[in-house]
Order: sequence, then structure tokens, then C-alpha cells
Amino acid sequence: MSDYIDNVVIKLKRKYSKDELVQSMIKKQSQLELENGMLKSERDELEYELNQIKKMDSKTKRDFHQKLYVKNTKKELKALRELCKKLKKENQELWGKLAQSNAT
Repeated sequence: MSDYIDNVVIKLKRKYSKDELVQSMIKKQSQLELENGMLKSERDELEYELNQIKKMDSKTKRDFHQKLYVKNTKKELKALRELCKKLKKENQELWGKLAQSNAT
């Protein structure tokens, strides 16, 4: 009986345990490949979202610079209008002085 156990049962146990080990490794490998695929998919989705954010960020920057340009232009226009008023007033004063000097 001992020979039977040593020659048959232990050999069968070793043979099947190796097969189970190989099957277990194959199953684990397929699980890891599936997980890898899921992670790649998630990475691609995050890259897409990042690109969308970059596009929005670029548009936001462009809008900000456009609003800043308009704001600066309005300031310049206001300064030019004030300068125009000042020069118009000086021009009227000069015409008034010229009219007084011609009258005398």
C-alpha cells in the first residue's frame, strides 16, 4: 500500500497540482490583462477630459485677454476724451484771447 501511495497517489497529486497551478496562473494572467485593459480605458478617458479642460482653459484665457483688451481700450478712450475736452477748452480760450487782441 505504501508503494501504491508513493508511486501513484503522490504522482497524481503532483501532476494535478501543477495543472491547477498553471490554470491558476492563466486565470490570474487573464484577470491582470482585464484589469490592465480597464486601467488603459480609464487613462484614455482621463486624457480626454484633460484635453477638454485644456481647451476650455485656452478659451478662458483668450476671453480674459479679450476682456482685458476691451477694458484697456475703454480706459484709453476715456483718457483721450478727457484730453480732447481739455484741448477744446484751451482752443476756445486761445480764440477768445485772439479775438480780444484783434478788438483792441
